[in-house]
Amino acid sequence: MQANPAFYREFLRSELDRRVKRNPRYSLRAFSKFLGVDVGALSRLLANKQTITIRTATKICQNMGLDQEETKTFLDSVSKDRDKIGNRNQSINLEGLVRTLADTVNVRMVNYINREVPQCKIREILNLELQDYLKRIEELLDLNVILKVDGNLKLNEKFTFLKDL
Repeated sequence: MQANPAFYREFLRSELDRRVKRNPRYSLRAFSKFLGVDVGALSRLLANKQTITIRTATKICQNMGLDQEETKTFLDSVSKDRDKIGNRNQSINLEGLVRTLADTVNVRMVNYINREVPQCKIREILNLELQDYLKRIEELLDLNVILKVDGNLKLNEKFTFLKDL
């Protein structure tokens, strides 16, 4: 299915409408909490006053339990919307991805995250300063190698091949 730039907004509006029809007391605040996004940001998004990042869109897809095809359509729509309004395209940065994964410390971090080792232990095992650790985590999040789900770091399913390295 080819996604138009407004698809993801329409999708979210219709999902919110569906939930309100099932439960008239269901609120935008409840929906934003379910999606894992700020209620103000969701309100502005649905009012066409703001767009979302690819990272936020990915989190929404995960929290909604979208399948691979639905996720692709949703993310394509967000990407087209961001391009349309002049934001920089956040498609995969292949050069950055290769550079990041060429660093064995980052690959080891991903493996520990995949095994659900606590973050404080990962930092200790790899003997990293806090700033270095946070910079590496942010880089892995920006490249969508890892995702933040319910406050925990998880390996993105697209990168499961890394757990064998």
